[in-house]
Amino acid sequence: MACFPVPDRYGAGRVRTHYTEPGRQVVTYGTGRPDELIALFLFRDGPGPVPRAERLDRLRDVFAGAGWITPRLLADAPEPNEIFMDAMTQIELPAWHRDRVALIGDACGCLTLVSAQGVSMAMAGAYVLAEELAAADHRTAFARYERRLRPEVVRRQRNARLFAGALVPATRTGLAAQNLMSRFVMRDAFAPLLRRRFGADSILPA
Repeated sequence: MACFPVPDRYGAGRVRTHYTEPGRQVVTYGTGRPDELIALFLFRDGPGPVPRAERLDRLRDVFAGAGWITPRLLADAPEPNEIFMDAMTQIELPAWHRDRVALIGDACGCLTLVSAQGVSMAMAGAYVLAEELAAADHRTAFARYERRLRPEVVRRQRNARLFAGALVPATRTGLAAQNLMSRFVMRDAFAPLLRRRFGADSILPA
């Protein structure tokens, strides 16, 4: 994935828009600042880091010939050094605490953007950790925190891995299937099912 801010010269406003072709996807969404968007590029590619100086060239190569406003977004891209680019990699740690140090958020769970729950789980984790620290010494609190939170993180990691394969379909058939499913699952009636499927229910006490 890669992303960078661009001025909203396209009339996108606050609407989050996805444009997908086999093997690649472009997303735009507002930042909350007037007339500014984030351009997000998702694509299937081999492993290995891309040097900063080569990032814009890689995007232009991968998205050559793409439709929609993709050429305009790439034309508005900043200098290559200002483009964030990274592989979406799921990291799993055997332990989240040692001595007087405990990890929260992506430092321990690394849900990746595929889960769409990194920020909310980081906040929830901080709440749980603070709650346990208020009730016991740090050794006991860290152990309780991890016992409470790890099953929820593991479930969301598993769901993210399952969803990752369908996020950017590799073929036109897969893309057609994704579009068909989207027409149904984005309806209000499917909201409870989606929350259960992605484990999006709150882990905090009501």
